Amino acid sequence: MGKRIFYIFLLVLALKLSYFLFYKVCYSNFAEARVEWKRDLITLFFNSDSGWYERIATTGYPKIDKPEEIGHTDGGKYYQTEWAFFPVYPLTVKAVMWLTGLDFNHAAFPLSLLYCFFCFVSFYFLNIKVLGTSEEKAFFRTFVFALLPFNYYFSMYYTEALFFTLMAGSFIMIKENKLWALSLLLIPLAVIRANGLVICLPLYLFFLETRGKTLFKLDWPTFLRSFYFITAPLAFGAYCLYQKYMTGMYFAFSAAQAGWYRESMLPFLSLFRSGDFASQFNSVYVLLYVAVIILCRKKFPLSLNVLLWISIILPLCSGSTIAVQRYIVPIFPFTIIICDALEKINLKKLIWPSLLVLHFVTFYLWIISHPLSM
Repeated sequence: MGKRIFYIFLLVLALKLSYFLFYKVCYSNFAEARVEWKRDLITLFFNSDSGWYERIATTGYPKIDKPEEIGHTDGGKYYQTEWAFFPVYPLTVKAVMWLTGLDFNHAAFPLSLLYCFFCFVSFYFLNIKVLGTSEEKAFFRTFVFALLPFNYYFSMYYTEALFFTLMAGSFIMIKENKLWALSLLLIPLAVIRANGLVICLPLYLFFLETRGKTLFKLDWPTFLRSFYFITAPLAFGAYCLYQKYMTGMYFAFSAAQAGWYRESMLPFLSLFRSGDFASQFNSVYVLLYVAVIILCRKKFPLSLNVLLWISIILPLCSGSTIAVQRYIVPIFPFTIIICDALEKINLKKLIWPSLLVLHFVTFYLWIISHPLSM
């Protein structure tokens, strides 16, 4: 097992280097975009939302005196603030900045290596401990997980790798019956991104399933152990109080979404709502995702089916399909479905070349800051 962990570490380093080499090839062959694309190894992984995390890490959240200042749109005009983003990831970068004196990018780079490594290792152990697969099969799945299209997000200055590590770690701690460790992991999980607290629902269902219980059939010992989950709502509640103090709103993160043209609606009304290519592509992507989880619903227990559904329904409830890939990327049951399908194909030699091509095609979108990569 130790050798496989080392290989996963090498995979993380290889991906970072490959991204930079791929960027250099693109940079040298597309002269018209050289000024726009000018990056180095450190800044290549900074894009879009990374700028908001940088602002939080360097200056913190702004004090808001008027509700409209938290985020709004007016036709083609928009006003956005840091309050749309949760604090855990930028605070970890801030800690490194404070300890080392580095700027945001140079502090975020080693963290991105560390978080990506933790992410892939936690996926590896999730397969072994939770899903009961062999070490060899878990190793295969980990490499597929790393190379799926859009999974380059795990290497960026984003929340995906840390979020997945906390979520996977929580599943593992439940399976290993280390509930004290689970209660600690749930604290940052609840305030790392908008769906962090809601992820506690499939986690709790999984907790019940491992004990042969359901929501409607609890015994007294299981009920008492349920209190290990209380750290998540307590952490979220504390963050809501902070938002109230700073903005006058308990749910400032939700109100701030208006700055991104988001509004609450029934989830599937968000599909094909805009005519641009990115929105149309993302809508089709969502429908394919939904079709797959419907067809494979019997493959997983209720807890993992709930995880699959809430991970797509929640972002759609905001009235947009923007960045829907980022919400799907950490949802491991979807990856398991893909891995099982790949294991059954006859032409196994084509798996890795095909995955690499698709992976770097989507990474190219990141390089050029295409809307599909946001």
